[in-house]
Amino acid sequence: PDQLKINDIAVTETVQLSDGARITIGNSVLIFHNNANQTQDNSTEPSSDNNSLRKINHEELLRIFSTVLDVISQIMKEHNYNHAASRLVQVTGRIMHCDGGRLLRKTKEGTLETVASFPEHAGQDRFCQTAITWADREASSVLIADTDSEEATAVEESMNVKEIRTILCGPLYEDDSEPFGYLYLDRLKGHNAFNSQDKELFERLRILFSDLLVNVKLREKQAKSIKALQESHSGDEGRSLVFSDTSMQQLFEKAAKVINLDVPVLIEGETGT
Repeated sequence: PDQLKINDIAVTETVQLSDGARITIGNSVLIFHNNANQTQDNSTEPSSDNNSLRKINHEELLRIFSTVLDVISQIMKEHNYNHAASRLVQVTGRIMHCDGGRLLRKTKEGTLETVASFPEHAGQDRFCQTAITWADREASSVLIADTDSEEATAVEESMNVKEIRTILCGPLYEDDSEPFGYLYLDRLKGHNAFNSQDKELFERLRILFSDLLVNVKLREKQAKSIKALQESHSGDEGRSLVFSDTSMQQLFEKAAKVINLDVPVLIEGETGT
């Protein structure tokens, strides 16, 4: 699995970020900007209208960035997909200030089931099928908040029944294949609706969390394969080492002849003696 890198260097300890630092995780790249290094009057900077994330105040941006880095560090050590999914949904829910969030996946029968939810006690079925269909069609994050739009009108009845005011939904991809899941957030009536700025942040989180979950799935699969191989060698004298090569088998057969003798044994190999 890919490591967390700062400016293309693998991170093994705490690193102090400088303005413009590149943070790489999987196929996603984040650029850290320190507003303190920017002058108040800089005519060369692009208009804030072209990047709505600049509208987030400095303290909020640092909070989000710190939270994302913390969860990346935790997930890079995780080998359980369900645990990782739950952690990511909890973090997304807090960052986006939503009333409800969930990670959904399709079953073999084609229905949707909730893998993780925010808050944890939130209803498992509070999601809009049409919003997910729309996200599938766009292959990107979608925002449903304006009931005058065609898509929102199609889900207006479902939203009203569940007292939902606005929805953010995006597919999670492993590669160019079908989505393996969906990240879904909502805010209830009486609360502020998601806006285009929220959608832009959500889209970045969707791409990043897709890569993180894919890495966890790979590590979980590797762990299961290693466990199965260890169990298949459970009766071997060399069960502390996992191997399938015949030369290793011959080595352990030789070792078995002297293992109970009080004599020194010299082992030579390419990496040392």
